[in-house]
Amino acid sequence: EARDPFDGDYIGNIWGWKFSFIGLGMILFFVLLMWYRYATLDPDRPGTSPMEEVRADSLNAEGLAPVE
Repeated sequence: EARDPFDGDYIGNIWGWKFSFIGLGMILFFVLLMWYRYATLDPDRPGTSPMEEVRADSLNAEGLAPVE
């Protein structure tokens, strides 16, 4: 007798539980890596440039001029 796959029975995880646990492990690894870098890196480390404030100038043909 052929069974209907949509009869309400749980037919299982199509990828398998090993694949699902590997994916969960990768997600947890990257979440922990993001947390570690957030907790340990100095926000004023070299290589980061400070924000430059820019204001619109209607008389300037290019439209933007640095704030002095």
